[in-house]
Amino acid sequence: MGRGIAIKNIEELENKIKEIVGSMGATHIGFSNISSAHDEICKQGGEYLRQYSYCITIGMVLPDSTIDGILRDDFHSFPDYLSAYQNINQQLGITSIMIATFLQQNSYLSMAISPSLYPDKENLCSNFSHKIGASLSGLGWIGKSGLLITPDNGPRVRFVSVLTDLKLRNSSAPVKSRCGNCHACVDACPVHAYTGRDFIPGEPREMRYNAVACYDFHRQLENEGKIDMCGYCVQACPHGNKRKIINSNIAK
Repeated sequence: MGRGIAIKNIEELENKIKEIVGSMGATHIGFSNISSAHDEICKQGGEYLRQYSYCITIGMVLPDSTIDGILRDDFHSFPDYLSAYQNINQQLGITSIMIATFLQQNSYLSMAISPSLYPDKENLCSNFSHKIGASLSGLGWIGKSGLLITPDNGPRVRFVSVLTDLKLRNSSAPVKSRCGNCHACVDACPVHAYTGRDFIPGEPREMRYNAVACYDFHRQLENEGKIDMCGYCVQACPHGNKRKIINSNIAK
């Protein structure tokens, strides 16, 4: 990725990005044009984001042992579960910086968005929603939990984003919601933070999700000396449990 090696062909650039992402162990990658969502993006993160019309979304699947361990009685006492999130977040962060640097070396604007930082403490949100890029690139849909639901792994995927002005080709068309009448994530939430409404672009988050209730629950765990980690909605989603059901049927 030397600065002296400039790649001009879009397809070659996309293939190089996929190569870098694959070498870092990522399981999901999507390219999207996010200009249609600029108003929403800039309202959340600031007008400076309008210079980026394209997004590279990178995802890594969380281990089932981590997610399913949430149901154990001693879950909040052992830091090994939390370390899986932290290690994957770190790997995603490194990958996003590598991609942003590669784009910069090829004379494109780029900005890596952290997978876990929430600078807006008042509104409890990041400066960019990874779910926007992920959904527009066809990696999945936004569920009733507000999480990005992938067809193959449900919400058991952590995402990071790299914004750029490189005119990427959309990976795929957006995926329609497959939540249907399911309320598993809603019923699993210990603080009833979800209303059960389907995601509607542009609708206020408060119509679907009480971010304050979720935040307060995390602080409560922390104050009790427990691991600051929830994930009941992630564990409950049947789209993330499909592999276990299939494997169980095969075993029979």
